[in-house]
Amino acid sequence: MITVLSGIAEFEADMIRERQLEGIALAKERKVYKGKSKKYTDRHRGLQYALELFFNRDTNKMTVKDIESITNISRATLYRAAKDREKVNEISG
Repeated sequence: MITVLSGIAEFEADMIRERQLEGIALAKERKVYKGKSKKYTDRHRGLQYALELFFNRDTNKMTVKDIESITNISRATLYRAAKDREKVNEISG
């Protein structure tokens, strides 16, 4: 009995996932699917301050761990934003 119920539950979960993927595909066709929104935008003050400290590490002698603790921006977010900013600077400059 339990095996039958678990099989039905698994089938239902598969159907839900299939419908979700179909909806995402339709949204992408209509160009309205944007995915998950970013937590930190380019105008986020804390991220901007963290990037300023990050790019001035030679003068301020701060480590990435220090910058993390001061700004509450994670290491991954900081590195990702720094990489994005460098790409923008390469393109524009």
